Formats: sequence, C-alpha cells, structure tokens
Amino acid sequence: MSLSQHQLTVSVETVYLSTGTSAVTGLYLVNLSASAVTVTVYLVRDSDSASATNTVYANYTVDADETAVLFSERVLLDAGDRLQASASADGAVSATCVFTAL
Repeated sequence: MSLSQHQLTVSVETVYLSTGTSAVTGLYLVNLSASAVTVTVYLVRDSDSASATNTVYANYTVDADETAVLFSERVLLDAGDRLQASASADGAVSATCVFTAL
C-alpha cells in the first residue's frame, strides 16, 4: 500500500492522482483545528472536473481534533482519475489517501 497526503484548502485540489489502474482503500481526514470543518470529496474521471455530479461526500463535518475515515469499499481508478477535496477552512484538515497500484 502507498500513501498520498495533502493539506486541504477552500479550493478543490487533488489529493491523489492515479497514474495507472489503482484502488483507493481509505481516506483519512484529520481536523487539526479547534473548530468543526466541513469537507467535500470528489471522485473525478480523467476528462472531467470536480462538480456536483462526481461528489461522493458533500459538506461532511469533521469535528475539532477528530479524524474521519471514509470509503468502506475499494474504489477503482484508471490512469488520470483522481480523488479531489476541499475544506471550509484553509490548512485545517490533513488528508491521507491510502491506495494500491493494480
């Protein structure tokens, strides 16, 4: 298994970009702030952009000093597909994506 880590901002940014066929097995969102933060997560195909159509978690609340573990099933991605996310506060949430190349 491998890791991809990213500090979330209010802008939609890539947490993990698949360079071949891969499986995302977990996404850990750690709220490092003293206030609750909302996070929106997208699974985006190679030729698409983040939008309401590919939102998998919308305004998911992560309480202060808490960790949320998302994805209970493997998510298969092809080359160029990506997991993207944004948060309601810059730098408050650390995202760690766990994945395996197939």
